[in-house]
Parts: sequence; C-alpha cells; structure tokens
Amino acid sequence: QDLLSSGVYYAGGETNGLTPIRFVLSDQYGNKEFCFVNVQINDAEDPKIGTCPTSRTAYVGPTCLTSISWNKPSFTDNQIAPVAITGPKGALHSLGTTDESGVYSANDIGVGTYPISYTGSDLAENSIDCNFTMTVEDNTIPVFTECDATQVTYEHTCGGALGSNADVQVIWDCSSTDNCHSAPIAPDCDPWVEIVSIAGESFHATGHSRTDFVSKANVTDPTKVTDECEIMWTAYSGPADMKYCIWLQTNEIVMIQDALDSIPLSIIGGVFYYRGVNRDNFPVPPIVLDKDDTPQPTTFKVTCTATDMYDNFDTTSFTFQVQDARYKPHFTFCPSNSTIDLPSDDTIHTMVGGFRTPTWTNQGCEDTATIMTEVNGKSNETGLHAGVHAFSYKLDDSQGNVAFCNFQVTVLDKNDLAWDNCPTNQVLDTDSTLLQYAIAVWDEPSVVKRGKTMDAANVTINAPVAKSGMAFPLGQTTVEYTVTDLRAHMNETTPVTCEFVINVRDREDPTFTGKAAVPSCADGENGVPQYTMCGGSLISITKGSSFEENVEYSVAAIGPKTCCGGYTCQPFNSSYPDYVKLCM
Repeated sequence: QDLLSSGVYYAGGETNGLTPIRFVLSDQYGNKEFCFVNVQINDAEDPKIGTCPTSRTAYVGPTCLTSISWNKPSFTDNQIAPVAITGPKGALHSLGTTDESGVYSANDIGVGTYPISYTGSDLAENSIDCNFTMTVEDNTIPVFTECDATQVTYEHTCGGALGSNADVQVIWDCSSTDNCHSAPIAPDCDPWVEIVSIAGESFHATGHSRTDFVSKANVTDPTKVTDECEIMWTAYSGPADMKYCIWLQTNEIVMIQDALDSIPLSIIGGVFYYRGVNRDNFPVPPIVLDKDDTPQPTTFKVTCTATDMYDNFDTTSFTFQVQDARYKPHFTFCPSNSTIDLPSDDTIHTMVGGFRTPTWTNQGCEDTATIMTEVNGKSNETGLHAGVHAFSYKLDDSQGNVAFCNFQVTVLDKNDLAWDNCPTNQVLDTDSTLLQYAIAVWDEPSVVKRGKTMDAANVTINAPVAKSGMAFPLGQTTVEYTVTDLRAHMNETTPVTCEFVINVRDREDPTFTGKAAVPSCADGENGVPQYTMCGGSLISITKGSSFEENVEYSVAAIGPKTCCGGYTCQPFNSSYPDYVKLCM
C-alpha cells in the first residue's frame, strides 16, 4: 500500500483498534519485498449527550394513577459510527414501551419518585449516562361527604326545673373520600365548637355560673383562637370544668370559663366556643340551656379537616342545633288544610276526612301522661257532611304544657240542587164573583240534594211576590221561584229555577141584557160597593203582544177600605184571608 495514499482508520471495532498495514516493494523484474506495520489507533473521548429529558413531575388523577412519557435521549461522538443507546434503566423500564419515533410511554403509574437512566456507548467502549427523574405526586384534596348540617336534637327532659341538666349528646357523622384512599378518611374535627346563635339566658353545668375563668391577651389570628383555647384548657388544673371559650376580638383576649352568659355577640364583639370530648368521636357532652317557655334552637358550628396520606387537606364546617324541649311537647306532623269532594252518587251523604293522623313527640321523654286528643271528638274516620269542618288536636303533658294542631277539611258537594214538588201549570176559569180574576192555589216548593230537603241554613228560596191564594187576572202569568246556595263553592252550575204558569181564562159567553149596571154606592153614601175589593193584594199586569200573555206583573196592597150599603170588608177565601177581601 502506498504510504502516500490516505486512509481512514477507526479506534476500536473488530480489531480492537489494531489495524495491520502491509507495504510492498517491487522491482521491474517482479521481485517483491514485504513490510508489515501494525497501527494502533486509540479513542479516549466519551460520547456527548445531545438531548436528555429533564426531570419533571406528573400528578395522579381520580384513580391515583397517571400516564407518563418522554423522548428518548440522543448522543454524539467523535467517531463516525453511531453511538449505541441502552435504556431506560430503573423501576419503570419494564412498565412501558418505546415507539419507532423514540417516545417512551407508560400507563397506570402510581405516586413515587422514579430515577431514569440511559447510556450512550461508542466503538471504543467509551460511554456516558443521561440521568433524570420522573416524580409522580398526588395534589388532589379529599372531598367531604355530607355532614349532618341540618341535624336538630332536643333536650330529653319532661318538665324539670329551669336550668336543670338536659343531658344532650350529639354524635355526628362526617367523613371524606380521596382518590388515593380505598376507605373514607375520618376527619380531624376541632373540639372547640363555635356557638353561632344563642337562644337562652345562659349555658352552664349544674352549680356553675361563670365563677372561674382564665384569659390570655394578644391573640390576633382567628385561625389560632381554638388552638389557644385548647392550650389554656389543657394547662388548667383547677376545680372548674372550663369548657367555654370566648375570643373578645376588639380586645384581642381569649378566655376560658366554666359558664357562659348569652350576652349578645354584637355588644361584646365576641366569638363563643364550647369544647366537645375529643377530636375523633365527636360527641358533645350535656349542654344546659336556661330559657323561657318559647323554645328556640341554639346553633353550633363544627370545623373539621380531612388530610390524606400525601398531606393534601381540605376543611369544612357544618352546624347542628340543640333545642330546649322541657316546656312543651310538640307536633312532628300536622295536616294542612284540605278539600275533598263527595262522590256523585246521590245516596252517599258523608265522607271521611282521610287525613293522616297528627304525630308528636315529647323529645324522648318517658312521661306516659302526655296524651293527644281531638277537642271536638272527631278523627280521620269521622263521616263529614258537605261544609267546612274544623279539627283541633291537643297535646297535654299533664304539667300545664299544651300544644295544638289546627286545620280544616272542606267537603264539597258538587251535585246540583233540585226542586221538590215544583207546582205544575194551572188553567183556571174566571170566578163569577171576581169577574176577570181567579184564585190560584199551590203548595210551596222545596229544594233537595241527595234526597234530603235543604234547610234555611244552607239555601235561601227566593219566593215570588205573587203568592198562593191571590186573585190572578185574565191571561198567562208566569210565577218563578229561585234558590241561592249559601254554601260557598258547593255547586259548579247555577241552580235551576222552579217556574210555572197560571193561565186564567174567561169561559163565559157574553149575553146582551142591555146596559150593565156598574156597582156603586147609593146617593149620599161613601165607600166601596158590593163585591168590590176592599183589602188584600192586587196583581197588576202588563200585556204582551197577545191578549193571553201577561209579560210582567206587580203586586200592590189594597185598603183596607170602608164598604157602603151596610156591607163589610170580608175575606173572599177563608183559606187565604189576607189576599182577597170583598165588600159583602
């Protein structure tokens, strides 16, 4: 090989960097001489990192797992031959795959710190590592389930002296769920429960009345108040049960004491707390309320913090109420006013109220003397006629404490009213004495519903001015009775009228006898002549388009008038003496 010819030789390779070179010396006669030289080429330079993923943090989701990925690193070298890359090495190496583009992906990776390493090596076995760390963390805070935010409990005493130990205990259930916990997390609840609203005169254990207290000044951070309450409460070794803590915001003073007067918060600018038993079981020991006999609830607010295994936390607050029930039992259910309809069947006259019987409680008392009665002796099984029925249930605990549940049941009867014995049309001939009049007589009609006659308390029958027993003039006079239903909303339609016609006819043929004599009094006499009306009621009419039709009528009183000729004013019909009177 010509020494002047250039060649490219590599370090390493199959000959481990030793490259044999042969030199040939030849003359013109073909004689040759050989010279062998071994060239050792050494490479001591490591490959260089082109790109290496940076360390980073991923966060798990709802299942406490996440997916992670990164790009495969790249390396360069002083040799032409490519750098061999091995990896990834570490805990994740078997959990994922690298695709053709060099992206490594792994799924369902849990919380932890994962060191990752790739190595780049050249032909001379020089190498360099690409190291980075994938960190998976949980930053999801726990989620509180519903706490007993609307719980109301009552003092379990029946009667009892004012301020006696009510022996109330409240146990609430408040937990939280978390993406990285299979079971609910029991929260850490502050044992100092805030008294949000006070309904009473004071809070104290039997025999205590704010005689002992300990205070500490310069407390400015609201979040540290209950911590100071706890420190002071733990350190106190005196005889009193110091379970009340007050933070006087304006004076920056925290004080614990053995009783609490319900001074309005707006006046003293304070926040009141009461200490429960511990942070885990959440019971509140007996709370005594001095009150008047108008029970009102006192509201307490509990603050709880839930922390998961990775120190993520959330805080919630909820309230419960304690109500003094020593003075009165109370109804837990009282029916509302209701309306029911009687069936359309005319044979059914009553219907039961059908309401749910009121329920009540004496707040857990064992006092068997408390009874409930309906003051009118009725129940939900009592048959009710159409109308408005008042119910009044009374609770009496035999200690002078009573409570009432009042409501109404309205029974509607929507069947129509009907007339009973409405008179039929009458055709009468004129009376020979009354001339162009005739006496009409009928029985008074009545109104019925469901087969029973309606009395004046339920309906008003509007009678016509023309009465049975009056003298009706020639022609057809319509008599009409109407009815007014005095019970509101009982009928859906206007009641029908009772209507009939009195038809007075002149059936006597005229005869010619000369000039008829007109009844009159003798000369020198004054008064009403014989067979002339001297008293009673006179029906006057207005004729219609035909002589037979009397479209309108009116009734006016007559007299009494004096008769002449020695006659006296007498009833024409003894059955109806006040309607038609003649001089006879």
